[in-house]
Amino acid sequence: MTDHASMRTSFSYPGISSAPHFVQVCQNLTSQAEILTQYIIEGLTNGEGIVIIARLGLRKAISSKFKDLGLDLDDLKAQSKVRIFDANFMLSLFHFDDTIDKATFEKCVLNPLIETKLTFGKVRAFGEMVDILWKNNQQDLAIELEGWWSEVCEEHNLMLLCTYLLDSLDPAEYNHSLKRICNTHNHLVPITTFNSSPSEGMVDSFEAAWNNVVDKIKFSKEIPSITPTF
Repeated sequence: MTDHASMRTSFSYPGISSAPHFVQVCQNLTSQAEILTQYIIEGLTNGEGIVIIARLGLRKAISSKFKDLGLDLDDLKAQSKVRIFDANFMLSLFHFDDTIDKATFEKCVLNPLIETKLTFGKVRAFGEMVDILWKNNQQDLAIELEGWWSEVCEEHNLMLLCTYLLDSLDPAEYNHSLKRICNTHNHLVPITTFNSSPSEGMVDSFEAAWNNVVDKIKFSKEIPSITPTF
């Protein structure tokens, strides 16, 4: 079995806020699964409970990653060390047409988070529902949901990672989209090196927009809570 501690870590470091809300834009499902696997294993190493809300494709991808590492995800689930929920189903419980219901969100999402925290003392969560909304052209709802997540992080002192897939973002709106997304998080996970498979021009455009937005946020006096993780 692979030693948990052998995995590279980046989500726990000196100076991190007490309720970190991370975001990373991932090029594809493979890179998304890699960052999420790292995030989960670091939490397990720290003795934290894990709550994952993800789509089927990502769930299958992290299961494969765990097998490659010699880890049994099903066993971890059986021990309630990792709790996994379907993102589409969870979102459907509080998403109605062009609205999302906060009371229902809190009821559906908070229960597993609180139960996990009572068992393990600390909990780190992952949510993919915002990317579903963004990809479905419901960006305002995605930002609203991010705000609710931030409130949950603060109130219950938990760690949350959100990811957005690159193809969920409109290349013509990279700067505007990234500014909105980054402003709803207090930790920005730096982008990894993209390959040129989608389109070299599109990748260059995204990286330029990301760097531009992060630089502005990093030095903005209006957003002192943002701490890019460079």
